[in-house]
Amino acid sequence: MSFTVTRKLTTKTLYPQLGITTSHDDTTVEVTYSPTTVTDTNGETATIGFNITIPNGDVTGYNTFSWNTSNTDYSTLFDEGVAQLKLALADS
Repeated sequence: MSFTVTRKLTTKTLYPQLGITTSHDDTTVEVTYSPTTVTDTNGETATIGFNITIPNGDVTGYNTFSWNTSNTDYSTLFDEGVAQLKLALADS
């Protein structure tokens, strides 16, 4: 159930041997979000985990997203979490 969003993101160059980064202009990137699982729910909020990839990225990122919900039915909570994540990304 992956989905892709075009985002304008800040970029940096990392020089790991020096511990130095340099900032660059923002760039437009196709970001793919791949929700993996509902990681927590308590009847008031729920949390979904997701992988994040970009074209030519060296690593896959991981993050979580929490939203307010009284739903505790895991059979529908995942789809609800994906919908809420999409709404949150549309607002950013």
